[in-house]
Amino acid sequence: MKKPVKVKWPIIIRTRRIELRPYKLSDYQAWHTAFTQRKRQQHKYDRGPLPLEQTSRAFYRKLYFRHERLAKHDICYPFGIFDRKTGAHLGVIDISTICRDWYQWASLGYVIHNTYQGRGFGKEAARAAIQVAFRKLGYKRVEASIYPDNRPSIRLAKALGMNREGIRREYIYDHKKWEDHVVYAILNPRKSAKGYPFL
Repeated sequence: MKKPVKVKWPIIIRTRRIELRPYKLSDYQAWHTAFTQRKRQQHKYDRGPLPLEQTSRAFYRKLYFRHERLAKHDICYPFGIFDRKTGAHLGVIDISTICRDWYQWASLGYVIHNTYQGRGFGKEAARAAIQVAFRKLGYKRVEASIYPDNRPSIRLAKALGMNREGIRREYIYDHKKWEDHVVYAILNPRKSAKGYPFL
């Protein structure tokens, strides 16, 4: 019988400007404001403001409890990104388990609202999240899968020290077709990082 993954949750991460943490029910107003006051779509991979049905209080409550379940079962660790001074919701970052056992392999996802892009918040949040993935969540490998023409996301991956490993053909079904993704990855340098028996 496999041992369960032991993760102390919630995890709160503070950097110079931002705080990464799981949502609270009391975060609804900041979350709602951020998603509804986004600028119009700026580029192909920017969604712009969310529709009203995806920003209701009921929708947020479902999202909150879903995040709790995902973290509890080691499926995904979602973090809201908040400005430490103003409390504004800046974006979302998550660390998703691809495989545990002998691999300790995770995926990193990140979104900064277009109203806050260009200020380095994505880099600050992602760098902190990678360290948490290695030091607290026990992953050996963290990767980001990115559309080949998503230059801002690729620049961020490179700035984080992630290395390009190649193309995954027809990796995701999006825009009504199977799309390729380019893979960037970073490895845990700590010698204490081990596979399944360590958990």
